[in-house]
Amino acid sequence: MRAVLALAVLLASAPGYAFAPRKLGSAAGKPATQTAGKITRIAGGPIDAPGAVDDGAIAEREARAFLAARIAQLAPGATAADFIVIGNSRDGELRTVGFRQTYRGMRVVGAQLAVVFGRGPRGDRLFAVLDGAKPNVTPAVPTTRAAYSAMRGRVEAWMLADTALTTAATPTGERVVVETSGGYRVADVLDVASTTSPDRWDVYVAADGTPLARDSKIMFATGTLKYNAGLRHANGARDDLAVGNAAITVNSLATTTAANGSFSWTGSSAATVTPGLSGPDVRIINQAGALATGSLPVQPGQSAVWNLSSDELSDAQLSTFIYATVAKAQARIVNPALAPWLDQQLDFFVNESGECNAYSTGNDVHFFRSSTTCQNTGRVGDIVFHEFGHSVHSHTVIPGAGGDSDGHLGEGLADFFAANITDDPAVGRGMYYDDSPLRHIDPSGYERVYPIDVDFDPHITGLIISGTLWDLRKLLVAGLGAAQGRQQIDRIFTGVMARSSDLPKTFEAALIADDDDADLDNGTPNYCAIERAFGRHGLVDGYRGTTVSTPAVDGRKLTLTVDTPTDTACPAMTVTRISVAWQVGDGVPSVFELVAEGSTWTGELPALPDGTVVSYSVEVEYDDGTTQAFPTNAADPLYQLMLGEPKRVWCESFDADPNWEQSSNVGFEWQWGMPQASGPGGDPASAYSGGGVFGTDVSSDGRYRANLVSAAYSPLIDVGSFDQVHLQYRRWLTVEDATYDQASISANDTEVWRNKQAQNGGLDHVDREWRLHDIDVTPYVRDGMLQIKWSLQTDGSKQLGGWNLDDVCIVALTKIARCGDGYLDVGEQCDDGNLLDDDGCTRECVDMIESGGGGCCSASGGEGSILLTLGVIAIAGRRRRPL
Repeated sequence: MRAVLALAVLLASAPGYAFAPRKLGSAAGKPATQTAGKITRIAGGPIDAPGAVDDGAIAEREARAFLAARIAQLAPGATAADFIVIGNSRDGELRTVGFRQTYRGMRVVGAQLAVVFGRGPRGDRLFAVLDGAKPNVTPAVPTTRAAYSAMRGRVEAWMLADTALTTAATPTGERVVVETSGGYRVADVLDVASTTSPDRWDVYVAADGTPLARDSKIMFATGTLKYNAGLRHANGARDDLAVGNAAITVNSLATTTAANGSFSWTGSSAATVTPGLSGPDVRIINQAGALATGSLPVQPGQSAVWNLSSDELSDAQLSTFIYATVAKAQARIVNPALAPWLDQQLDFFVNESGECNAYSTGNDVHFFRSSTTCQNTGRVGDIVFHEFGHSVHSHTVIPGAGGDSDGHLGEGLADFFAANITDDPAVGRGMYYDDSPLRHIDPSGYERVYPIDVDFDPHITGLIISGTLWDLRKLLVAGLGAAQGRQQIDRIFTGVMARSSDLPKTFEAALIADDDDADLDNGTPNYCAIERAFGRHGLVDGYRGTTVSTPAVDGRKLTLTVDTPTDTACPAMTVTRISVAWQVGDGVPSVFELVAEGSTWTGELPALPDGTVVSYSVEVEYDDGTTQAFPTNAADPLYQLMLGEPKRVWCESFDADPNWEQSSNVGFEWQWGMPQASGPGGDPASAYSGGGVFGTDVSSDGRYRANLVSAAYSPLIDVGSFDQVHLQYRRWLTVEDATYDQASISANDTEVWRNKQAQNGGLDHVDREWRLHDIDVTPYVRDGMLQIKWSLQTDGSKQLGGWNLDDVCIVALTKIARCGDGYLDVGEQCDDGNLLDDDGCTRECVDMIESGGGGCCSASGGEGSILLTLGVIAIAGRRRRPL
């Protein structure tokens, strides 16, 4: 609903040129000041007037008596005799007696008064006065006047100069009193008719022949033009939206709709409207052929609705006209200095060949047709707003101070321009035929931070500045109120567009725009709000805000540490609440709160059976209403934790090169070593534990190769003695949405995990910490053996950090007691991994020393111990497997 209201307000506020009859006007042709009519309630309450509703004569008598008694209040300077009855009518249980005000028998133009009678439980009563009388009407009455021929000539010349119409003036012989800016004057009335149109006026002329004012005599009907369009996009909620500044014809006469979509025509009968797709603000150019046309009937006071929603190419034209008009209106609000450019007619090209895109040249804007993947971009309001935002940015830049060549900055500013119109941080709803957004500039629980989140895609990097401005918008509205807060964010947004050439310069540009005394050394009125918003997104050098650690896990206990600086000029945010939402499997989440002890917040997961895998997330709430979520990975938003101590069947710590088998189409992609964290790939700065990790391209810039098909294989692992087996390992994975790049895990060649794929292709998997990943691989064990494969397949566009693995283990929840498997089970005295007698441990796992035999040479270290050398079929050396 917020977006609907924003759209309606902007449509109503868009500047326009109304075609409407001229009312009483001055000699300059502008309406004269008129006193608004007012309802006067009766002092002392309603007055009884028996029979007044049924009988007009009684009503007139009572009205005249009332007027005579109250004349000093209703029309100071007048007498009751100055008012003559011109109306006396009944409608239902009401009767109204209307008076015209005169002066010495001359009509006072626009001065009238009405007395209203009504019928209630106590009978007929005089209960209201509609007072439009004028006070102190005392004009000087001239003793001479110009000849009518002279009056006609001056009136016709005045009309030609003021209306560009040729007219013919005829004296009526009536003299009236007219209120002008210089007081009341006596005037002659001339009937003036256009020789080329139906227009007709009464023109009031002073005694010396000077035209004073005019009043249209033509009855005009009005209607409203509306185009049916999506409130945000074609497949969402739709409405009939008033169309401002559209060039149309009404009964074959050209006119332009007003800002609110209204238009007028002469007469009181129905009219025929030919709607248009151009006007003083916007011109639609259809790249798929001729412009859409229509012919619409309209009754006086009603709306003419143009609905072409069933035809994509036509609907794109109507929708783009609506959205473009809104975008220009918003630009006038954000940066009034752009008026000279915005006053021009701008071209919007629709239905161009191509798909899933749109672009701005800095002036005109272009939109592509639909495809099976994407909606016609001219039918998506946010896309029109975004692209016009590029044009606004381009024209706002101050040469030498700002710039529009940084695509990252430009995309973010355009996203904010769109969100600022819709009042919704979810941008691009409808692009993929549903209400899901293309991007979200204010994701729940985390912020995009410079330079950590700098991406090869400028739309993604742009979320840093769009998110910053949205956060600042919220802070300013909260601190200053809605109206002043919106006004100030528009001012700062304009300053950022004007004086920023890249992301790091946006903070200074914001301060300059906020400054009110040409002295940044003493701060700015909203410095603390600006510093907080920009600082949280990494755009303020040396910014120190409140930080919260990732959860530390000890059994079931979770601990987070909060660091709130107390020595900063601006107060830091305070943590007010930390909660944990946990679940088992796909069950309904439960929530508990952590307890603060100083800067440490702690709490425990519930006591559940050993081996239960719990998924959980943490939400931190601050005193300004913002939140922070852990983990900060939208593609994998839940931590995992296995309760209890599972048995370790096999582990690889990567403290040395494991020499795992790998396959690749471009050489050895998988490497062992310490991660670099030096490039934009998103690799960690260190191993989770020990002296190394195993992953894709560990040694160079950390980024995997383009068009890669690669995999790494664990050794074959003997898990035949266990009936519940899990893969557990530490993961730091950064990879594009699975639409483009696929990271997967297989158990014995059956895929058991893959990175997520979003419809818009924007759900990159980006770990920002070492994550425990648990997968139940029990169903995939074959003949007691297990091999795990990590795979990565990429496209040719952007490359991220890929896989980083550490502390890979196969763990077991339950053990099958079996003599000869190398594990010492309950009831066994020994287990040397075979079923031979005479080697110190019998085939029944009896220790021959304890039983009087020759002694056991292979005791395995106590109950539950694991002989890793027997659990692994080792693969020596680095080997390649064909694809």
